[in-house]
Amino acid sequence: MPRAVLREIAEVTQRVVKGTYRLARHLRRPLGPLFHWNYVGSVAFAVLLAGVVTLMTTQAFSFARWSITIGGFWIILWWLSSDHVLRERPSDSCSDRSLWNAYRLKEWVPALLGLCMLLYLVKFTNNSEREYQRSNVSSHLLMSYSAPDEYGDNPLKSIITVQNNSDYDISPRHRLVCENNLSVGNDGTSATHDLALAKMNSGWMIISGGELPPLADSSKEPPLLKGGDGQSDSCMAAFGFTNDVMCLDFTVVFQYQLSLQPEFEQRKYLRIVSYKTDAGKYVWHQQPIDQRVSYCASFLKPLYH
Repeated sequence: MPRAVLREIAEVTQRVVKGTYRLARHLRRPLGPLFHWNYVGSVAFAVLLAGVVTLMTTQAFSFARWSITIGGFWIILWWLSSDHVLRERPSDSCSDRSLWNAYRLKEWVPALLGLCMLLYLVKFTNNSEREYQRSNVSSHLLMSYSAPDEYGDNPLKSIITVQNNSDYDISPRHRLVCENNLSVGNDGTSATHDLALAKMNSGWMIISGGELPPLADSSKEPPLLKGGDGQSDSCMAAFGFTNDVMCLDFTVVFQYQLSLQPEFEQRKYLRIVSYKTDAGKYVWHQQPIDQRVSYCASFLKPLYH
């Protein structure tokens, strides 16, 4: 940045600081009773305390933010108009710069520290609210699976449903991904693994190994509204065998962004395994996400291991 521009910015900043100081000086005495601790200072502290307690015990973030802001500014103005500061102010005729500098340090250093604390509490409130929004959606996002009756003998036709039971909307940027950890078929002689099928604009994209790509601008679906809106897809249908399926081990991933936080991507995981029971029916079983051993490895023929 050119030096002349920096000099101009510095001069403007200096004028703003001096103007603010003169305004505070002129308003201090007429407004002093309004911020006098003996009258309403305790109210300001109570308002600030109410905001902090609200933030710690409930999710009323707007009330907490306003209480912290009003109470914090009130306490700062109380300090600037308090007798602790005014009684040490040099007289207007005093020309000793050291006295004036000492007075201004005592006057403004606590005020600036209070302002920094106020800004920190407001930022902490905002971050807490954003964290609560993400946690609320993650904990109320339901991922379920079912096999239609007409496809009861083929679990690859199962339908995956994602339902948003949270208090916040999920933006159009979300994606359902089915990761094939290991699938065994054809009497244990065929297998597929380390492949993923990702929903992409009403179509599907194959991902081979590695990390899932982040949501791109092109990954747009209808939004999932709060209160139970959902979406269902058959994301495993592309993985098939010419003969019977013996075992399926899939991790279903739902990538999404909140409408209120479009810059932050979240993921929800569900691992399910299916194999034919003694009754000849396929049943899905939920399994731990971080289990490294494949639940379908025992279905492979020895030659295939």
